[in-house]
Amino acid sequence: MVYAWAATGEKNVSIQAIYNQVFSGSLYHGKEKTVDLPSGAASGTLLNRLLMKENPVAGTVTIRLTKEENGVTFYQDYVTRFDRTLTLKDMTTQCDGAAAALEKEDGTKGFTPGVKTYSVTVSMAAQNLELRLSRYEENTCYGEEDVGYRIRVDGTDVTAEGGVVIRWTAPSTPRRLRSRWKITRLRTAPELIP
Repeated sequence: MVYAWAATGEKNVSIQAIYNQVFSGSLYHGKEKTVDLPSGAASGTLLNRLLMKENPVAGTVTIRLTKEENGVTFYQDYVTRFDRTLTLKDMTTQCDGAAAALEKEDGTKGFTPGVKTYSVTVSMAAQNLELRLSRYEENTCYGEEDVGYRIRVDGTDVTAEGGVVIRWTAPSTPRRLRSRWKITRLRTAPELIP
């Protein structure tokens, strides 16, 4: 959810937020919406349908200040773009079928959306490490077949499988697997690349 508020010291100035709506149906999707913003309000005004929860579609809002003086209309626009950061919905690991803890850089355990670097300690006798990766699938925009991003591991699309098994053939010393992924929004379906 996005809230906006603005203030001006000028008298007789109207303030509006103007944006194209993002919605799951054709009723509102892509249609321009104008919301009046009261100057100096203590709390923000909701900009409904500027962004969709768990959807990677960006949104742009224009905050417009307008004043009429002597029959002339003056206005000033302030444009803000909200780019979305894609993240996994969840990630778990198993080592030879037993749960293996994800460790963040700060030493805490478990998955947190938005954190992109994890470590997993793997036994030297381990044969397999299974990564289970899930993405957000709800909240598609009008005209989209899915939310628009895929999960890739080493360049292979594993979205349908929901994960990947990493196999080791020669046990040696204890291994520490470090995983870092880059999340990119593309013109076509964006990718989540571990």
